[in-house]
Amino acid sequence: MTATLTRRGFFLGLAAGTGLAVVDAHARRAERPVSMAAAGVKSDGSDQQAAIQKLLSAGTPLDGGGATYCVSNTLRLFDDGLLQNATIKYIGPDIAKMAEYGVITAMNVTGPTIRDVRVDRNGARTSGVALTSAAIAVIGCTKPVVARCDVTGDGKGSGVLWRANVGGRLSNVTIHDMTWEDDAARDDVLVGLALDGANTDNLISRVVVKNLLGYRASGFPRGETRFQTKALWTRGISHWTGPGSSGNVFSDCQVSNVDQAFDAPGRGLRFERCSATDCYTWGFKQAHNGFGTRFTDCVATRCGYAGFVFSQTQAAGEMTVKVLRIVNCRSIDSGTSNCTGSPTTTSTPVGVPALWADPKASGFLFTGASGLSPEDVEILGGAATDRYGRMVFGVNNATASRTISVDRAFLSQGSASAPTANVGRLN
Repeated sequence: MTATLTRRGFFLGLAAGTGLAVVDAHARRAERPVSMAAAGVKSDGSDQQAAIQKLLSAGTPLDGGGATYCVSNTLRLFDDGLLQNATIKYIGPDIAKMAEYGVITAMNVTGPTIRDVRVDRNGARTSGVALTSAAIAVIGCTKPVVARCDVTGDGKGSGVLWRANVGGRLSNVTIHDMTWEDDAARDDVLVGLALDGANTDNLISRVVVKNLLGYRASGFPRGETRFQTKALWTRGISHWTGPGSSGNVFSDCQVSNVDQAFDAPGRGLRFERCSATDCYTWGFKQAHNGFGTRFTDCVATRCGYAGFVFSQTQAAGEMTVKVLRIVNCRSIDSGTSNCTGSPTTTSTPVGVPALWADPKASGFLFTGASGLSPEDVEILGGAATDRYGRMVFGVNNATASRTISVDRAFLSQGSASAPTANVGRLN
């Protein structure tokens, strides 16, 4: 008999015809996780990256016992790897210098699981690189699972980077209280959950992103007024994926106190019962690529420019915004926001969210490059309402598209006209 140990587990075998059962990688998932403390990993504030990585590389499923372990570089999971019940704190010199994208990374493997783990990027506000420099990075994996995790820590980059994964599950993850600082930064500096590449058939559920802020002392390329700390150039959940990405579902996700809550280019996306609250600019945005997306029972509350915005930038091909269904969605109090660093005016009554300068604040905005419009859009039910008189348009068909329809069940209270404003066609 031969016995071979690989990263996927033990493979046992005899000569052909013996009938001996094979034990492969997936049998390891039933094994009881090994206590990190019992395996000699210390929770005394010293660097334990090498000790933990040695166990993970051997395929040992690990349980941290709720303790805090410090690492100076990336921890990498392999096939069917498991890390659970621990706080991992990064203590390296700069989160931009991590070896492989995240404090914890799974890359090009099958079945990695990270659950009940808190990750602190522990970076300086000036550290990190946009998009990468993540707390958790899952890249090119099949059936990865990240569940019941908590992510925090300052610096540029991402809370969770989810790139080109198939059949994954990301659930009950909270990403919160992160601030960047860089006077040369322009956009997309810090993202809570960054989806990138050809993600397929992933379920993203009950993800909470809140309090992603920026600090800037000089240099204001977008005409912004001087600010110290503001919810600016941050995004809650961004799905930067174009052709090749399909079948991804976002359910019961909540984003608040960021610049843009949901930035969602992609094909065949589903957003169900998601909410965006107190955003500097947009609640839900789909631009560049939005074929066949459906929003159901989603709510945008106090988003400075628009609760929902759809923008067509290319005339043809896969990178177009069309065949959209917006079902029972609500935009509430567009043109105001309580996000950190909201612009204020002397006329703003006490207790009323701040006024934006945008003269076309909208519940639902449809726009595009010169001569282009989103196509084949249906708004079925839902509402655009405003308690403060600052939402100019309930539905703003800014490019006068003739393929946008709003059914009569939709309620609009925009100040420009009623029941809807500037709509190409009303059923």
